[in-house]
Parts: sequence; C-alpha cells; structure tokens
Amino acid sequence: MDALKKRQKKVLDWVKNHQGSVILLIAGILLAIRLYYFFLTVNQPVWWDEGDYLNIARWWAFGSPQWDVDPLRPLLFPFLVAGLFKIGLSSEFFIRLIPFLSSIISVVLVYFIGKDLYDKKVGLTSAFMLTVFWSFLFFSFRMLVDVPVAMLWLLSLFLFIRGYEHGQKKCLWLCIPVMVLAFLMKFTGALLAPILVVYLFIVYRLKPLKDKNLWISIGLGVLTVLPFLWYQFSRFGHPLAFYVKAIGGRAPSPRSMWQTFIDYIKVTFPHIETAFLILFIIGFIILLFELIIGFDLLWKKRDKNLKANLLLLLTFLVPFLYIVSLGYGRYIEERYLFIMYPFMFIIAAKGLFDLSKYIRKHSKVMATLVIIAFLAVGFYQNVEHGDKLIRSKENSFGQVKESAIWVRDHSDPDDLIFVHHTQAEFQYASNRKVQGIPGADATELIKEIVEKKPKFVVLNVFARVGEADAWKIAFPYVNTDIFKPEISYKPFIDDKQQIPIVTVFSIKPEFYEGKK
Repeated sequence: MDALKKRQKKVLDWVKNHQGSVILLIAGILLAIRLYYFFLTVNQPVWWDEGDYLNIARWWAFGSPQWDVDPLRPLLFPFLVAGLFKIGLSSEFFIRLIPFLSSIISVVLVYFIGKDLYDKKVGLTSAFMLTVFWSFLFFSFRMLVDVPVAMLWLLSLFLFIRGYEHGQKKCLWLCIPVMVLAFLMKFTGALLAPILVVYLFIVYRLKPLKDKNLWISIGLGVLTVLPFLWYQFSRFGHPLAFYVKAIGGRAPSPRSMWQTFIDYIKVTFPHIETAFLILFIIGFIILLFELIIGFDLLWKKRDKNLKANLLLLLTFLVPFLYIVSLGYGRYIEERYLFIMYPFMFIIAAKGLFDLSKYIRKHSKVMATLVIIAFLAVGFYQNVEHGDKLIRSKENSFGQVKESAIWVRDHSDPDDLIFVHHTQAEFQYASNRKVQGIPGADATELIKEIVEKKPKFVVLNVFARVGEADAWKIAFPYVNTDIFKPEISYKPFIDDKQQIPIVTVFSIKPEFYEGKK
C-alpha cells in the first residue's frame, strides 16, 4: 500500500507541476478533437488516391478485382491495409486508424523533438500547434499516406537525436530502418537522409564515419529496403523503376523555377494561419541570425543551440526546396509538405518564447498575455478552418459511392463495369472490376461493348471533361436502343436539368441479340 501511495503522490505532484498540467491539457485537446472528427468522418466516401491504395490492397489480399500498380505508387500503406484485409479487418474503421493514430503519434514526437532540441516549452507549444493545424487535422481522417509519412519521418529524426546526440545506440540502430519505412510510405521520406548527412558533416565532419552504431543502422536500412527493390525489379524490370518513371514521365512545369518558388511561399506558408505565421517569421529570422553570427561556434565548439538551429533549418528548408523543384505544374497542395510543417511549428514556438523573453524584461504579465493571445488566436483560426473543411468535404463524391454500392448489389463479382472518371473510387466501393469508358469514337466504343460485355456503363461528370471525351457524356442518352438508364443521382449539370451528375446505364439485351 505504501508503494501504491508513493506512486499516486508522484503522479499528483507531476500533474500539479505547471508543465504537467499543460501536457494533460494538450493531450485532452488532441484526443477530443480527433475522436470527434474520426467518428464524424468514418463513413465518408473515398477520393481517387484513397481508392487507388485500397484497390491495390484488396487485389493483393484477395486476388480480385485486379488493379494496376503504378511504379510511382509507394507500397507500404497498401501493404498494411492488405494485411488488415487478410485478417478480416476490412472495415474502413480499422483502415482509418492508420492515419488517425499516425496523427496522434506525430504530435507526441514533435513534443519530444522540440524538447530535445530546445526545451519543454518549445516542445509543448509546437505540439499544440500541430494538434490544431487545420490541414494536418483534415488529412488525419483520410486514408492517404501524407500523415503516416510525416509520423515516420519524425520518428526517424527522433531516433537520430536520441541515438546519435544522446548516445542511445539502440535508437540509432533503428533510425535508418524507420527512415526506409518512411520512404516506402512515400518516396519523399528519403529526403531525411541527405539532411542528416549535411548536418553530420557540418557539425562533426568525418567523425560519424567511425561510428559503428551508425553503420549498423545503415546495414539494417539496406536490409529493410531490399524487398521493395526486388519487387520493383520483378514487376517493372528495374529496381529503381519508381525513380525512372518519375524522371522520364514528369511533364515540365509551365512556370519558371523562381515563379514556382514564389508561388509555393505565397500558397503554403499562410496555410498555418496568421497568428502562427507571424511567430514562424519571427522565429525564422532569429534562427537565421543566430546561425550566421555564430557559425564559427557551431563549426568549432558544436554549440547545442546552434546545432538545433542548423538541424531545424535543414528539416524545414530541404523538403520545401525539393517540392518546389518538382513544380507539380499548376497544382500546389500543402499535404505534400507535411514533412515540413512540424518544423515550421518548432521554429514558430522558438520565436514565441524568444519574443516573450524580450517582453518579459519589461513586463512579465504582458509576456504571459502575448503567449496566451498568439496561441488562442492560432487555435481559433485553425480549428474553425478545419471544421469548415471537414464538414464541407464529408459527403464529397457521395453519389459515386452510392451508385457503386447500387452496382455491387445488382451485379456478380466477375462483372465488368465501364466508368467515366472516378474509376478508383468506384471500383473500391463496388468491389467490381472497373475500367474507363473506352474508344476514341462511337464505333470503337460499341466494338468494346460487344467484345467485353460490361454489366453497366456509368457516366459521372465530377471532373472536367476534355474535348476528346465530351461525346461520351451524351452518347448513352441519345442511343436509347443500346442503353437503359437504371438509376441517377442529382444534382443536374446542364441548364435544361436533363443530365444528372451520375447515371448508371445497363446494356439492353436486344442490342446483344442484334450483334450475334
């Protein structure tokens, strides 16, 4: 009993401690917000990328329906989902736990990284910022790789800090294998490798080459990546097929590199909302200033604060510049930079406490009020934005899901379905083999229908229809001798209110009779 009372007292003393209370508060906010939205969105329709991953997983697990695997598609996420399918946990509830739990773990890791680099206050504040960041919150409930890869990236960095800087060799052993897992979750996970190489060279020069524990980690990392390289070779004919496809198949950006750089700054930086952005700018200026005036101390004496500044600068800057170099045409999406945003928040947290330290010289009360004000406003801005986005997208592509379920209930497992757009989403929801509506003209389409005998032809116009495919929209409506409309879903997309956004057509039996 005495031992139990001692433990209870220890816990209560920790809670009474100011930072202990703050940790519990942040943990409570994290869980409350995420659990609320998790159950709100657990049945939301999937998007294309989600459908792509899920179709791969289902094909691997059950052998049908078949789905093409692009060499550019990272495979760890569908591999995990296929494992869930195989053990009978095929409900989306269990699949959505992967990004959901990754989100929670990411927040915890940001706390420890911020604490290890600077102090508990920076760790807690940056964890709070990531907790409420609207975009990270939104994608925590999507079956995509962007949140899990951020978690693995953070875990690998945490293991490096604990392993190399703090001398915990088992953590260092796991650093590179976890980095490989981040790469297999999304290929940008490999960016941590050059960051750590540059950091180690600047701070320690050639000393890391003599660290046997680092070599053990590299060896374990090589063993971890070998199955993936073998898969790429056996399926696509090259162990680096993903890289070959990325370099050879990527269209050039319509913008100059400088314009792309400016556009990414304008679009992605303000995503963290005004309050946190101001703190980031303050923190970044201070961090850069400290590095410039103290670089000789970093080079010669390995100053702890300057080492933290350098690592933080690299982990923020390298992913950003890499994504900018890719360009992605006219498309800019912040989720590609989830490996960058956590470090923006650590920089912002450092900026907040550097600012409060200056204000505290004049007024402790004012310094405290400044901290509360920035965090409160940032909390409100991000949660309000996140709530609106999650609710507005909760039922997006709902008609595709509903029509796919209808098709599933009115077809056999070996039936083929022709679908215009959203093939990935439709195949996942229907569990039927799907392909795009084929043919460059009506003659080719009719020939394909006769040869392949699809059970249904599904027209949906969620995406913009190009000129080459425009004829396909009207074709089933005007050829009533071939197609029979079975079920439609509003809204209408034309002024005359005649073409619904989704319509499922069957092929009339007499059409096939006439083709015999």
